Formats: sequence, C-alpha cells, structure tokens
Amino acid sequence: IPPGVAVLGGFTLGHYRDAWRYARAEGVLMAAVTAAVLLWSIGAALALGVVGSIALLIQRTARPHVARIGRVPGTQHYRNVERYAVECQPEVVGLRIDESLVFTNARGLSDEVLARVREHRERVGPPQRVLLLMAPVNHID
Repeated sequence: IPPGVAVLGGFTLGHYRDAWRYARAEGVLMAAVTAAVLLWSIGAALALGVVGSIALLIQRTARPHVARIGRVPGTQHYRNVERYAVECQPEVVGLRIDESLVFTNARGLSDEVLARVREHRERVGPPQRVLLLMAPVNHID
C-alpha cells in the first residue's frame, strides 16, 4: 500500500471545511498538502506545508489588519466599528493594530494609519487625536 493511501484513514472533510471557513488561505494550503501526500510523497508534502506556512506568516505580518474602533457605550472597551454598536467621537480617529510591529510592515502600517486619518478628515473633518489600540501587538522589532 502506498504511504499516501494509508493516510486516507485520517482524512475528514470537516477539518477542511472548518479551515476554509475560518482562514481560506490555510484551507487551500491544507488541501494542497493533502494532494501532495496522495500524488507525490510525505516528504514533498511536508516541504510544501513548511514553505506554505512560512509564506502565509510573511504575508500576514507584512500586511497587518487595522480596524477602526469605537467605544462600547457605558464601558471603557473599544471594539471594531464594523462588528459592534459603538460610539465614535468625531474628533478622534480610533484604530486597532492586529499584528506585531516589525521592519517588514512598519512602512505599510504607517501609510495605513495616515490613510485612515486622511479618510477621517474627508468624511468627518480634521481629527484632534489619533487613538491607537495596540493590545494585540505582542512584539515590536
């Protein structure tokens, strides 16, 4: 029995569906690694998985997600304006950075913050303050 066929016993479609639902790029990589096991070898699949994971990490780190935030009424908590009912003050640009700050994303992040400030100026008026919520940032290079 070829090694790739022996792996089929652990194959469950639910895991692929979940990966696709929560992180499409991860789901595609998962399917590609499975195909590599079946078509080539476990070694080739392992190499593909490692290289693919590193590529996804670099992509995520290079383009950090920046969310516009507002204060949840009656609390001191700030949340994404696209997902929660929040209060936004017109003189404040509230942003949350969702990734570590490293040399590969510093310029892009700076450009993104400035673009959000320009967008706020055009939409609402000139801001007096920029609030950066950096709790998700776990490393600064």
